[in-house]
This record gives sequence, C-alpha cells and structure tokens, in this order.
Amino acid sequence: MLLIPVIDSLRVYRGRIKSGKSMFNADKTHLHHLLLMLNIKHFKASGIIVLLSIAFILLAFFMSQFFSLSFILFTLLLLFSLFSNLMNLNKELVKWSEKIKSLEIP
Repeated sequence: MLLIPVIDSLRVYRGRIKSGKSMFNADKTHLHHLLLMLNIKHFKASGIIVLLSIAFILLAFFMSQFFSLSFILFTLLLLFSLFSNLMNLNKELVKWSEKIKSLEIP
C-alpha cells in the first residue's frame, strides 16, 4: 500500500535536488497536489491515490504468476512514471492557461 507514496516522495526529492533545491523544501509537486490542480477535492484525490495503490497491488499479484519480481517492479515503476508525467503535463498546462488569461484584455 505504501508503494505509491514512497515512489512519489523519491520522485519529488529527485526533482528538487535536480533543480538545485534542498530536498526538504516544501513545494506542490507531490501527486496529491498535482491531482488537486485538476480541481479534484482533497477526499477524492486521496481516494484516487488509494485506488491507484490497490490497482498496482492487484496488477503485481496477477503478474507474479507469470513474470519475475524484477520485471514486475520495473513495470510498476514505468506505469507510475507515466502517470506522474501526465500529472506534471497537466500542471504545465494549468500554468500556461493562467498566463494566457493574465495577458487577455479585460
């Protein structure tokens, strides 16, 4: 159940270090905040993360009958990375949308 929060935290720490910031600086790059940017309420965002965790657990369980543990972990990390990149893309689209709105003539 902790796979998503742990991987998300590692992803955020890596991004902070890569941008030259302390990994302990607060920001809004966690998956939860990215979901909130979609105008999803807090409770639903938490539910989506729980459902994503359950889906990963079920996927890993079914894959364990056919594939090795390393392949399963690689697949889960790849899927999380794709989902995370999709959420980051949305974050950038929201920023551009706000920038365009600020340039419009009232």
